[in-house]
Amino acid sequence: MICCLTALTIGFYSNFWKAANQDWFNFFQYDSESLVIGKLALSERQSIFSEGGLLGRYYNTATIKDAGLYQYELYKNNSNTIDNNFKTYNSQIGGQAFTFAILDYISPFSNVNNLKIFKLLTSVLTALFLSLILLWFFENIGVGTAIFTLILILFSQWITVFGNNLYWSLWSFYIPFITTLTIFSMEIKKNKTLSIKTIYILVFLSVFLKCFYSGMEYITTTLIMLVIPIFYYASIDNWKLRILFNRILAASVSSIAAIILSFTILSIQLATVKGSMTKGFKHIWYSFIKRTYGDSSDYSDIIKESFDSRLSEVLLNYLNGVAINFNNILTKSSDSELLKIEFDELIILIVLFSCLGLLLSKFYGKYIINTKKTVALITTCWLSILAPLSWIILFKGHSYLHTHMNHIMWYMPFAILGYAVIGHVIFLFSKVIFSYFKTINPLGIIYISFKNINL
Repeated sequence: MICCLTALTIGFYSNFWKAANQDWFNFFQYDSESLVIGKLALSERQSIFSEGGLLGRYYNTATIKDAGLYQYELYKNNSNTIDNNFKTYNSQIGGQAFTFAILDYISPFSNVNNLKIFKLLTSVLTALFLSLILLWFFENIGVGTAIFTLILILFSQWITVFGNNLYWSLWSFYIPFITTLTIFSMEIKKNKTLSIKTIYILVFLSVFLKCFYSGMEYITTTLIMLVIPIFYYASIDNWKLRILFNRILAASVSSIAAIILSFTILSIQLATVKGSMTKGFKHIWYSFIKRTYGDSSDYSDIIKESFDSRLSEVLLNYLNGVAINFNNILTKSSDSELLKIEFDELIILIVLFSCLGLLLSKFYGKYIINTKKTVALITTCWLSILAPLSWIILFKGHSYLHTHMNHIMWYMPFAILGYAVIGHVIFLFSKVIFSYFKTINPLGIIYISFKNINL
C-alpha cells in the first residue's frame, strides 16, 4: 500500500513517470486552478468568507493580460491589489479553496512553499483514493490484477495531469464510489447486514463532500459511479431483488438530498454577491441549461454552436482521445501515432479480454478459483461505462466545449475497471494454460514433438 501510494503521488506531483507531455502537465487547467489561487489571495487580504466564500479572480488588465497567471503572481508575491476588482466564480461552493485558506492561515511557510504543499497534499489525496481501489483489487481479485492496474494508471496521462490540480480535486470524485465499495465489502467480511439508515447517512456524507470540494462537475458520472459496487456485490452475494432495489433507492434519495443541500449553500453564497437567493437559483438554472440542451437564442455564439452540435460528433471526440501515450516515456516526441492507445482502442481491448474472460469462466472454470468474481467484475465494468456516457449525453453542451479536459470521465471508473479486467484475464489465461499443460505427461509431449518433425 505504501509503495503504491508513493508511486502514484510522485507521478501526480511531478509527472515522474512521464505519462504526460511535461509542458501540458505544467500548465494543465491552470486557468481553472487560478480560481482557487485568486480566492487564497482574497482570503489573505480580507477574510475566508469575503465575497460569499466563492472562488474567483482579481483582474488588472492594465498591467497583465493573462488573468490566470496574475492570480499566481498575486499570491506568491503577496502583491497589492485593488479591492473592488475581484470577480467571483458562481458555479461552485469552493470547499477546496476554503480548506486551503485555513491551511494558508496557520502555515508558517511562505506562499510559494504553501502552494507546493497544497499541490503535494492534493497529489497524496488522489493517490490515496486510487490506492484504496487498488487495495480492493488486491484483496478481492488478485495481486497480479492490482499491480497490472497500478502500472496502467501510472502511465495514464489524463489521471496524471488532473492528479495535483487544486481546482479539480480529482480525489473527491471517488469519495462516493470508495464509500459504497468499502461498506459493502465490510458487510461480507463481517457477515453482518447493513442497515438502510447506515447507507443513507454514509452515501449522503460522501456525495456532499464531493459537491463541497468539486461542485457539480461530472455529477451524473459520480452518481452512477457510486452504485457500481452495489451491482457488483448484488451479483457476488446473490441479493434478492427487493434488497437491491431498496439499496439503490437509499443511495439515490440520499444523493439527491446531498445535492439539494449543496445547491442551497451555493444559493446562500450567491445571495451575498447578487442580492437575493432567487437570483442565486436563477444563476444555477442558467448554468445547468448552458451545459445541456438549452435554447441557443439566449446564449453566445460558442454556446449556440455546442447546442447545435450532433451527439455522435461529440461522442466521437471522446472516443478518439488518447488514453496512454507511450511516446512521452520512450521517445522525445509525443506526436507519433504508433505508441498511442486511444480510448476507442482501449474499449476494443476491454471487449476482447471480457469475451476471453467469460469463455475461460464457462469452459475452464475448474482451473479458476472463483468464476463468479470474474463474471461480476466484467459485468460491472461494462455497466460502469454508463457513468462517463451519462455526462457526455446529458451535458452535451459542456462536453462539446471541453474536450481539453472531459476525457478524465473515462476513468470514473470504467477505464480503471477495464484495466483490471485486462490484467485479471491475462493472469487467468496464464493460469489455465499452466494448469492444462501441468496435467499432460511431459514424455508424451516430447514424443509427439519428435514425431511431427519433418526430417
